[in-house]
Amino acid sequence: MDENKKTREGLREELNALTNENLDFEASECLQISDLENGIDYVMETLEEHVRETSDIIYYSRAIEYLSENDPSLRESLELASELGYSPEDLDSEKLATILNERNTLDALRDVKDEIEAIIDEFNEIEDEEDD
Repeated sequence: MDENKKTREGLREELNALTNENLDFEASECLQISDLENGIDYVMETLEEHVRETSDIIYYSRAIEYLSENDPSLRESLELASELGYSPEDLDSEKLATILNERNTLDALRDVKDEIEAIIDEFNEIEDEEDD
Protein backbone atom coordinates (compact mmCIF):
# COMPACT_ATOMS: atom_id res chain seq x y z
CA MET A 1 0.00 0.00 0.00
CA ASP A 2 2.79 2.45 0.88
CA GLU A 3 4.44 1.61 -2.43
CA ASN A 4 1.26 2.67 -4.27
CA LYS A 5 1.13 5.94 -2.37
CA LYS A 6 4.70 6.64 -3.42
CA THR A 7 3.74 5.85 -6.99
CA ARG A 8 0.72 8.14 -6.78
CA GLU A 9 2.92 10.86 -5.35
CA GLY A 10 5.38 10.27 -8.16
CA LEU A 11 2.59 10.62 -10.71
CA ARG A 12 1.43 13.84 -9.07
CA GLU A 13 4.97 15.19 -9.25
CA GLU A 14 5.27 14.08 -12.88
CA LEU A 15 2.03 15.85 -13.77
CA ASN A 16 3.14 18.99 -11.92
CA ALA A 17 6.50 18.96 -13.70
CA LEU A 18 4.81 18.51 -17.09
CA THR A 19 2.39 21.39 -16.58
CA ASN A 20 5.00 23.61 -14.96
CA GLU A 21 7.40 23.13 -17.86
CA ASN A 22 4.80 23.58 -20.60
CA LEU A 23 2.16 25.83 -19.01
CA ASP A 24 3.98 27.77 -16.28
CA PHE A 25 1.78 26.44 -13.48
CA GLU A 26 1.55 23.21 -11.52
CA ALA A 27 -1.50 21.04 -12.03
CA SER A 28 -1.88 20.74 -8.25
CA GLU A 29 -2.96 24.40 -8.23
CA CYS A 30 -6.34 23.26 -9.58
CA LEU A 31 -6.38 19.44 -9.31
CA GLN A 32 -6.16 16.92 -6.52
CA ILE A 33 -4.51 13.58 -7.25
CA SER A 34 -7.91 11.92 -6.76
CA ASP A 35 -9.29 14.02 -9.65
CA LEU A 36 -7.28 11.81 -12.00
CA GLU A 37 -9.88 9.09 -11.36
CA ASN A 38 -12.38 11.20 -13.31
CA GLY A 39 -10.53 10.71 -16.60
CA ILE A 40 -8.90 12.84 -19.24
CA ASP A 41 -11.97 14.90 -20.17
CA TYR A 42 -12.49 16.08 -16.59
CA VAL A 43 -8.79 16.80 -16.09
CA MET A 44 -8.52 18.74 -19.36
CA GLU A 45 -11.66 20.76 -18.60
CA THR A 46 -10.31 21.62 -15.16
CA LEU A 47 -6.92 22.63 -16.53
CA GLU A 48 -8.54 24.68 -19.33
CA GLU A 49 -10.73 26.48 -16.79
CA HIS A 50 -7.65 27.25 -14.70
CA VAL A 51 -5.89 28.68 -17.75
CA ARG A 52 -8.87 30.92 -18.53
CA GLU A 53 -9.00 32.15 -14.93
CA THR A 54 -5.29 32.85 -14.62
CA SER A 55 -4.06 33.99 -18.03
CA ASP A 56 -4.66 37.71 -17.46
CA ILE A 57 -1.66 39.87 -18.19
CA ILE A 58 -1.95 43.06 -16.22
CA TYR A 59 0.11 46.23 -16.36
CA TYR A 60 0.97 47.98 -19.56
CA SER A 61 4.68 47.15 -19.45
CA ARG A 62 4.09 43.39 -19.05
CA ALA A 63 1.48 43.43 -21.82
CA ILE A 64 3.75 45.29 -24.23
CA GLU A 65 6.63 42.94 -23.42
CA TYR A 66 4.44 39.87 -24.00
CA LEU A 67 3.07 41.22 -27.26
CA SER A 68 6.49 42.29 -28.55
CA GLU A 69 7.83 38.78 -27.88
CA ASN A 70 4.82 36.84 -29.15
CA ASP A 71 3.05 39.03 -31.72
CA PRO A 72 5.05 42.15 -32.62
CA SER A 73 2.79 43.00 -35.58
CA LEU A 74 -0.35 42.51 -33.42
CA ARG A 75 -1.90 40.70 -36.38
CA GLU A 76 -2.56 37.48 -34.49
CA SER A 77 -3.91 39.07 -31.32
CA LEU A 78 -6.13 41.48 -33.25
CA GLU A 79 -7.49 38.59 -35.32
CA LEU A 80 -8.23 36.61 -32.15
CA ALA A 81 -9.93 39.61 -30.58
CA SER A 82 -12.07 40.07 -33.68
CA GLU A 83 -13.05 36.38 -33.63
CA LEU A 84 -14.10 36.80 -29.99
CA GLY A 85 -16.32 39.76 -30.91
CA TYR A 86 -14.22 42.62 -29.58
CA SER A 87 -14.33 45.94 -31.36
CA PRO A 88 -11.21 48.12 -31.57
CA GLU A 89 -12.46 50.59 -28.96
CA ASP A 90 -12.76 47.73 -26.44
CA LEU A 91 -9.10 46.77 -26.80
CA ASP A 92 -5.92 47.80 -25.08
CA SER A 93 -2.52 46.17 -24.74
CA GLU A 94 -3.52 44.24 -21.63
CA LYS A 95 -6.64 42.78 -23.28
CA LEU A 96 -4.72 41.82 -26.44
CA ALA A 97 -1.92 40.24 -24.43
CA THR A 98 -4.39 38.32 -22.27
CA ILE A 99 -6.30 37.01 -25.29
CA LEU A 100 -3.08 35.85 -26.93
CA ASN A 101 -1.66 34.39 -23.71
CA GLU A 102 -4.83 32.41 -23.07
CA ARG A 103 -4.87 31.01 -26.60
CA ASN A 104 -1.14 30.15 -26.51
CA THR A 105 -1.45 28.45 -23.13
CA LEU A 106 -4.52 26.46 -24.20
CA ASP A 107 -2.62 25.37 -27.33
CA ALA A 108 0.30 24.27 -25.15
CA LEU A 109 -2.10 22.34 -22.92
CA ARG A 110 -3.57 20.52 -25.90
CA ASP A 111 -0.04 19.72 -27.08
CA VAL A 112 0.63 17.77 -23.86
CA LYS A 113 -2.78 16.09 -23.65
CA ASP A 114 -1.37 12.69 -24.64
CA GLU A 115 1.25 12.91 -21.90
CA ILE A 116 -1.39 13.88 -19.34
CA GLU A 117 -3.56 10.98 -20.49
CA ALA A 118 -0.62 8.58 -20.04
CA ILE A 119 -0.22 9.78 -16.44
CA ILE A 120 -3.95 9.27 -15.84
CA ASP A 121 -3.75 5.76 -17.32
CA GLU A 122 -0.88 4.91 -14.96
CA PHE A 123 -2.88 6.28 -12.04
CA ASN A 124 -5.89 4.15 -13.00
CA GLU A 125 -3.69 1.04 -13.25
CA ILE A 126 -2.64 1.65 -9.65
CA GLU A 127 -6.29 2.04 -8.64
CA ASP A 128 -7.20 -1.24 -10.38
CA GLU A 129 -4.35 -3.06 -8.65
CA GLU A 130 -5.57 -1.82 -5.26
CA ASP A 131 -9.11 -2.99 -5.98
CA ASP A 132 -7.90 -6.55 -6.72
